Amino acid sequence: MAEKLPVELLQTILDQALYVLDEDFEDVSPVSPFSRATSSSVDILQVCTRWNMVGLPLLYKTVIIRSSAQARALGTTLVRHASLGRLVRMFRLEASYESFTPAVLANITNVIHVALPLDREDSTPHPTDIEFILEQWRPPRLSLITYRQGTGSSLSIPVYTLLEKFLSHLPLVRHI
Repeated sequence: MAEKLPVELLQTILDQALYVLDEDFEDVSPVSPFSRATSSSVDILQVCTRWNMVGLPLLYKTVIIRSSAQARALGTTLVRHASLGRLVRMFRLEASYESFTPAVLANITNVIHVALPLDREDSTPHPTDIEFILEQWRPPRLSLITYRQGTGSSLSIPVYTLLEKFLSHLPLVRHI
């Protein structure tokens, strides 16, 4: 039955199934809304070859990295299939940045919204990486995620360094 659906209709259906709400993408609560997912977005593309062909570009519209394994997998994929990087429109980093090299990041060319962590030792990007992202991607929207628990906790010194980098590129960003 699904093979009889016009491509345009299947694309609309898959787009809705793979869509990430802005409020979830920008969520800064201590527990990520993506940690509660019961299945992977990739599962929907494994229904059949046609769904994979139609849905793959939709899958790459929003990239959310939550683990080292995901970071390595995306890095490997973008090295092998650089054209997929052009499909990325929203990029949220929640963990492990070490797998992203400038060569991998350079393949991502059409980002309009970036969400980066500020205060996790395992995931806070190095200031030079932030500079690369802001200068190369020039995202019109930027979300800064903080995972501080409790009240009255102070920001660590590396966060101030990161904020200085963000502020130095403020003219490049239209919405924080």
